[in-house]
Amino acid sequence: MASRGSYPHPVLDGSDDVSSEFLVLNPTIDVGVDHVSIMFDVRCDDPDLRWLLENGGADIAARWKCSATMRNGQLQLESTPLTPDVVRYSAVLDHQQLDGLVTVFVTSLATEVMPAFSFSRQHHDYGQAVFEIGKGDLLANGGTFSFDAKKKYDPMSPPLESCFRFVRRSDNKRFVKVNTSGDEFVEVSFPPKVYDDFASGFAPTIQMSTVVVPALMHALEELKRSDGPAPTPGGWRTTISQIIEDKKLGGRDSIEIAQAILEDPIAAAFKQLTSMGAFDD
Repeated sequence: MASRGSYPHPVLDGSDDVSSEFLVLNPTIDVGVDHVSIMFDVRCDDPDLRWLLENGGADIAARWKCSATMRNGQLQLESTPLTPDVVRYSAVLDHQQLDGLVTVFVTSLATEVMPAFSFSRQHHDYGQAVFEIGKGDLLANGGTFSFDAKKKYDPMSPPLESCFRFVRRSDNKRFVKVNTSGDEFVEVSFPPKVYDDFASGFAPTIQMSTVVVPALMHALEELKRSDGPAPTPGGWRTTISQIIEDKKLGGRDSIEIAQAILEDPIAAAFKQLTSMGAFDD
């Protein structure tokens, strides 16, 4: 029997406290532009824990922690049963909270007080002992999995990235649209299907040259028409004007300025297309 002084009752995990399985399987991570989608399966063959999960006496909890941003929290899980023993869980995290390594801790916690609880498969050293379980007490520990939250699509490093918001709009039926009327950021809106393809993170240099370059050019033209940055500091006009000044790009055409700020993205896109065999006969 496992000796873990922090647990005054049997816990279903990798030890021999309980002769059942509670395993996290197949973690899948999809790193998009604005969100990270997380999916994993939990296999539990313990009849007591399964009964509690099905009848509201326990729940699956997934706590996350980002080592770079020091942010942490609980995933808001949605569940889909796959088999009697396996349930799939999914959740979405705001990418702005994440950078670098993120670790997810999967457990099962009691959701109610149980004054006389026992596992029918608990180790024989426990005998017929029963235990008082409080709300929030640990019943099972599935361990952890980790992933790298660095954006697959990250064409713009600070401060330029703060100037743009890429959004999915159901009322946008066709074409990518750019809205420079806001003071804080330039909004680039997509039809839903186009946004989903854009957010997949595939071929980032091509995304940059086909979306970010024209959006930045639009913003540059608006900046010229407005004759300089807005009086309110910190908005996209102030930031882009400062970048132009720092890089000594004043007086150039918008298409040249956009390519210089984004470090020659069109050439990078053609290089990526060539590496993908796009021009092979």
